[in-house]
Order: sequence, then structure tokens, then C-alpha cells
Amino acid sequence: MWLDKLKDLKKQSGMSAKQIAEKANMSERTVTRIINGETYAPGIDKLRDIVYAMGGSLDDILDESDFKLPTPLVESLKNENTTLQNAVNDLTAENVTLKDKIVALEVELDRLRLILEHKEEIIALHNYYNKLKSNN
Repeated sequence: MWLDKLKDLKKQSGMSAKQIAEKANMSERTVTRIINGETYAPGIDKLRDIVYAMGGSLDDILDESDFKLPTPLVESLKNENTTLQNAVNDLTAENVTLKDKIVALEVELDRLRLILEHKEEIIALHNYYNKLKSNN
């Protein structure tokens, strides 16, 4: 079971719970409770941090055949995944919209550059047009 493998990894590392906690950036109590099996379903991120602090990897302690996530946790992770996927989709759509706006702004910028490059000609044509208008 993963908990036995976690305890073996702790023994192999020769580290105290306090050392692991400092390296994993969490409380010693949390580390102790997880390693002693006092936590029903430790978060995978906390478990990962503890294992990494001892120089291991999740592959060292997890085996699909003996590690099953509790159903509520699975549902929670599925919901979180759906929420994150929706956020990614929203950001993707927003990105497309922003790219369209950038293209429109670049077109407008090019138009304004042309006007500036030819302002003298435009002014001369405008004055000529006004002169013709006033002569009629």
C-alpha cells in the first residue's frame, strides 16, 4: 500500500518529520499526520511535496493496483477539472477576440500612417477642392 511505501521512503531518507516539513514547506503536524495515516485522503499535491522533500517521486509510492482515490475526491477533482477546462475555453475565446482587435488596430494604424505620410497632398487637395467650391 502507498502508505507503507511512504513510511519506507521516510526510513530510507533518514529525515525527521521536521526536516521533511521544512523542505516541503508545510507544518510538521501535517507531515506527521500524513505519514502516520491519520489523514483520510491527503491531497496529491501535499503528498507529492512530502515525497519530493525526501528525494523520491510519486512513482516510488503509488501503484495503480493499491491506490484508489475516494469517490468524493474523484468527483471533486472531476468538477475542478471541468471548471478549469471551462476557464481555458473562455481564455481561448478571449484570446481570439483580442487577436481580432489587434488586427483591426494594426489596420487603423496603417491607415493613419498613410494619412500622415501624405498629409501635404491631402491638404493641397482639400484646399484645391475648397477653392473650386468657392468659385462656383
